[in-house]
Amino acid sequence: MEDISRKFPLLETSRTNLFEIQDSYKNDLFTLFTDPRVTAFFPVITLKEENDILPVIDFFKQNFKKDIAIRWGIKLKENDHLIGTIGYTNYKSGHRASLVYALKPAYWGKGLMREVITEIIRFGFRELDVTRIDAETLLGNTVSEKILEKSGFKFEGLLREWMQWNGVNHDVNMYSLLKKEFETVSD
Repeated sequence: MEDISRKFPLLETSRTNLFEIQDSYKNDLFTLFTDPRVTAFFPVITLKEENDILPVIDFFKQNFKKDIAIRWGIKLKENDHLIGTIGYTNYKSGHRASLVYALKPAYWGKGLMREVITEIIRFGFRELDVTRIDAETLLGNTVSEKILEKSGFKFEGLLREWMQWNGVNHDVNMYSLLKKEFETVSD
């Protein structure tokens, strides 16, 4: 297994580059995380102005240094604008990782997230050496559920009052993909 705590891994797909999010992307990230179409199913802290995103970027960096989480920025190969994020909120080598992602609405429905998820899954199983990747969706997020299913994830069930956000408990649907299932379809 590669020691990712030393250098942030840069990844790519046929149409995208996945990179470490720096402060220079604060405008793009702020736009993403304040779009109500994105945050309807993706709880984030309340952001009032662009500089409010800087602690979020620092949080991503610190969790990467601690070797407990990783979050990539997503940009198209033809430009330098962040159009989304993807990563693992936590991972433990030899066990599991939790997948999270968000994409600007202008890029929905183009197959980009499925393309990026496939690369992130490969990275999780091969480089992080996890045996399970899971993803939670808030109820009603059927688009994300379809992306997960097309990416090979299986619906495991409803987790009642699993997530707490702003003092409110939320039910979530749990999806997962096991390494042995991914190796069967990707080889």
